[in-house]
Amino acid sequence: MIQVLNGSLLTTDGTQQDIIPMEVNEEGTLVRASRNLFCFELVSGSVQMGVGADIDQGDFVHAAHATVGEKWFHTASPEADGGNTNIKAKGVATSKVYW
Repeated sequence: MIQVLNGSLLTTDGTQQDIIPMEVNEEGTLVRASRNLFCFELVSGSVQMGVGADIDQGDFVHAAHATVGEKWFHTASPEADGGNTNIKAKGVATSKVYW
């Protein structure tokens, strides 16, 4: 699991990771972002990303991103603790994430 803040760089490796957007609340505590739409911009490398099923699941196709500067969106539930509503990523890449 990788936790990211708005505007931060996200670095992924060759293993599948759940991406959890986070924010700092009024008390200064890190909590899940209270949004559900997240934008990603590829800085380097290539990555497969999607929401829901594992990336290596046979008949479910996750989008592949390999063009530097490419932007895409994912919708994920801020209340999710795992499973089928988390953003999943696999690939050696650096991306910027923002909302």
